[in-house]
Amino acid sequence: MTANLPPAFGKAPPKIIITVIMTLFLPVLPVYDPVLHCPARGAPDPVCGLHHYLGLLTYPAKKGHVKVNSLPWYDIVLMLVGSACFFYFAINAFTLIQLATRIEPIHVIIGVIGILVLIELCRRCVGIPILCVVGCAADLYLL
Repeated sequence: MTANLPPAFGKAPPKIIITVIMTLFLPVLPVYDPVLHCPARGAPDPVCGLHHYLGLLTYPAKKGHVKVNSLPWYDIVLMLVGSACFFYFAINAFTLIQLATRIEPIHVIIGVIGILVLIELCRRCVGIPILCVVGCAADLYLL
């Protein structure tokens, strides 16, 4: 009976299963955010953290021949580190708001690491031109 089903319904690899579950879960997260009483209500941090997982599962480090159903160790590290940075700010939102301008160097380091992983994810998804556009926009904003 399973021979007539498409391969997606048969024995699917875990990478595809995780990608499908997260793709279905991400649009629902903002709806349940007030229900879950997330401290960073309205902040995009939890969504960005989940996008790190989904983006690094979907896009390889380089285009070309990629092994099927494999995930390099550095992608796993980038997933964990990048999403942990955004989840840290989502969980500690009230504490960081109370600090106001007296943020500590550890918060700056965590933010820079999160932004660097996000830049790498943008490079994988769109390519180098998006980084040039963002860099030019940042330069214009600083003027």
